[in-house]
This record gives sequence, C-alpha cells and structure tokens, in this order.
Amino acid sequence: AGLAAAGLLVLAAERAWRANRPGTSPPAVTAAADDEPPAPATDPADPPPASPIDPARLAEMRAAADSALNGMLAARRVVDELGAAEWGSADYDDAAAASAAADQAFLEERFEDARDRYDAARRGFEDVLAVKDDTLARLLAEGAAALAAPDAAAAATAFRRALLIEPGHAAAQIGRTRAGTLDELHRRLTAARTHESEGRLDFAYADYAAAAELDPHSEEARDGHLRLRTTLADRQFQTMMAQGLEALHRGDLDDARQRLEEAQRFRPEAVEVTQALAMVEEAELRAAMDRLRDDAVAHERAERWQDAWNAYRRILAMDPAIEFAQAGKERSEEMIRLEKLTNHYLANPALLIGRTTREDAKQLVERLATLAGLGPRLQDAANRLAEQVRLANTPLRVTLRSDTQTEVAVYRVAQLGTFDTHGLELLPGVYTVVGHRNGYRDVRLELRLEPGQTDASLTVVCTEPI
Repeated sequence: AGLAAAGLLVLAAERAWRANRPGTSPPAVTAAADDEPPAPATDPADPPPASPIDPARLAEMRAAADSALNGMLAARRVVDELGAAEWGSADYDDAAAASAAADQAFLEERFEDARDRYDAARRGFEDVLAVKDDTLARLLAEGAAALAAPDAAAAATAFRRALLIEPGHAAAQIGRTRAGTLDELHRRLTAARTHESEGRLDFAYADYAAAAELDPHSEEARDGHLRLRTTLADRQFQTMMAQGLEALHRGDLDDARQRLEEAQRFRPEAVEVTQALAMVEEAELRAAMDRLRDDAVAHERAERWQDAWNAYRRILAMDPAIEFAQAGKERSEEMIRLEKLTNHYLANPALLIGRTTREDAKQLVERLATLAGLGPRLQDAANRLAEQVRLANTPLRVTLRSDTQTEVAVYRVAQLGTFDTHGLELLPGVYTVVGHRNGYRDVRLELRLEPGQTDASLTVVCTEPI
C-alpha cells in the first residue's frame, strides 16, 4: 500500500510540475488577477514576510527539480519493469521513500530539497539495479535450498522473483515448474521408500517412476527409478528365459519366440538370449520350408503354376541351395510360359493365319506333346490348340471368277492370267489378288481365308475405264 501511495505522489508531482513549469503562471500568481478582490491589509503585529525569491531563480530551481524527477523516474521505471518491488528489499523501499519525500517537497515548491531527494532516490534505484545479478544468484540458491527442504511455497516465491529479473532464465523456469509438483513429489518418494524397504518392489518402482515423471530433475526419483528398473528387469529376464526354453523344447515356437524376445528386452546384450533365439529361428525356418513345400506340391497338382512358383521362390529366399526348390521353380516357370502361350493362341485364332505365328504354334504343340503328366486343364488346351494348328496347315479350295479379259494374279503366289473360272488351293491366311486389263483401272482385292473355312470364292474384274 505504501509503494502504491508513493507512486501516486510521483504522478501528482509530475502533474503539479507540468502546471507550474517555467513559462506559465503558477497558481499563486494566477489567483492575483485584476478581477480578484484586494488582499486584506497586513496586521502590523504580524512578522514581516520572507524575502521573495527571484522568479528567474525560482524557475531555475524548478527546472533542476524537474530534471532530477525525470532521472529518478527513468531509473525507477527500469527496476520496476524487473519487478524490483518484490526483490529489491530495503534498498528499493529506501529509494521509494526518498522519491515520496521528494514528491512532497516538489508540491510545496521546495525545489532544491526536491531535487536533492530525487537524486538520492535515483541513486537508490540505480544501486538496486547494480545488484540485480547478485540478487538473481541469491534467489536461485534460495529456490534450490527450498526444493531440497522441501518447501514448495518458498521455492515458488524464490523462482518467481528470479524470473522477474530474467524472464527467460532456464534454471529459474525449471525451478518454478519443480516447485509446482514438489508436494506430490515428496509424497511419492516417501511411499516409494516405504515400499522398497518392505520388499514391495513393484509398488516402489511405480512410485519412483511417477516421481521421476513429475520431476525429471529429482536425483532421488531418477536413481530410485533406475535402480528398481534394473532389479525388476533381472527378475523378469530369468523368468522369461526359463519359460522360453521350455516352450522351445515342447515345439511351441510362437510361444518360445515371444518369451525369449521379452527376455531380450530386459537384457538386450545377453548372449544366452541370442543363442536361444537362433535355435528358434532355425526351427521356424525348417517348419516354414516344410509348409511351403507341401503348398507348392498342392499347387502343382491343381495346375496353379504361379502359386507353385511363388512357394518355391520363398523357399529359395530362405536357402538358395535347396535343390528341390530350384527344380520346382524352373518347372513352374516353364509351365507358366507354356500355359500362357497356349491360351494366347486359343484366344487369338487369327494369329494362326500368319506364316511365322503358325509355325510357332506348331512348335508349341510339339513341345506340349513331349511333356508327361500334363494336368487336365492344360492337356485340354493343348488338344484344342493342336486341332487349330492342324486346320491352319490344311489348304482350302478357292474359286476365282473373272471375265476372260482381266489378267489375274495372287500376289506372291501365282500369275493366273485370264479366265472365266479358276480353282486353286491356298493355306489359311490373308492374300492380295490383283486384276489388270489394258485401258482399265487395276483392281486390288483382299482374300481372307480362315482355318476350316469352306466355299471360298472371289470375283476379279476390271470395270472402270481409264
């Protein structure tokens, strides 16, 4: 309350000075205007009045006091922004008292006294600022001692004041946070000590862990948490190792791996865990290969060649030296290729009318015929393709008709000359038939013969004069 009153006096002094600064008429002079009644006569018995101060001298003293006021206000503003009212102690209070006395002297127009007191107040505030760093160190030490006590309220006060001096100070920020959880931390640590001394290690570990989470900077919480974590980990390690080896011996590989991996989490560097897990991995590998081999054989019998190839490939990924998997993979690859080609020709019979593709299809049929034990699906496809290849290689009877004036030729087959009707045999395919007659425009026709087609005929006559 005293500090607030002092602040009000400072502001009042500023306002008074602004109203009476040099160059303006002071209130006393303003009151002596012509329209005021005359002052009462002086009683001859009264003491003689003090000698009046020269107005110029008065203005000079007022200006000096005003300058001292501004200097004091600037110094005070700096320490007030740092919250010195809370940490400046007696030095700050003395400076504030000097400031208040100066305000009163200023209001009473004792300007020289006001100037001296403002200067003293300014020096006091500057002295407070000068010990700022020492005060910060003292507050940090007080806060640390209060944390150790433990005294949450004292710690919070010390660190809060330290942050007024340096708001971004990391240690003070941490200390303030720790002070906020100090009571709960103390309760947790007390419970942890009790549980540990009475052998309830799980409960002690939980309390130490909670305490360490509350205050990561608490050495007791951190050390207790680490100590019990190590103790409990050793206990769990031995249990998981025993259970994992027992599961391995009875052939329960999933359970064995789960137990041993749990043991490894407690002691990652343990050689015995690594060795036991290697035994599990070897057993798992053998079991996986056996399953994949059974799957591959089943896929082959069902003519699921892609699935069989995938199974053999997975076996080889485990061990590239497995001979049955190498042979099975190669066999599956060939069957996949042959089946795709067969189905491709069956789905696109027009391919068989080309000379090259017809020969390729014929070789495919011959290759399929050499394979023993084809599955029913591929055997049926091979039979149908063989029939299509046979038809594609069977010549067809074609009848060409003309007007005995047009010379007819089958491009890349034969020059037939002129005729009325001409028969010939051609393999299935696409042919170009050309007609030529002097004085007429040539004709160029396409003859398409499909495998198995009957009654193929074409009329070739030049009819458009040139």
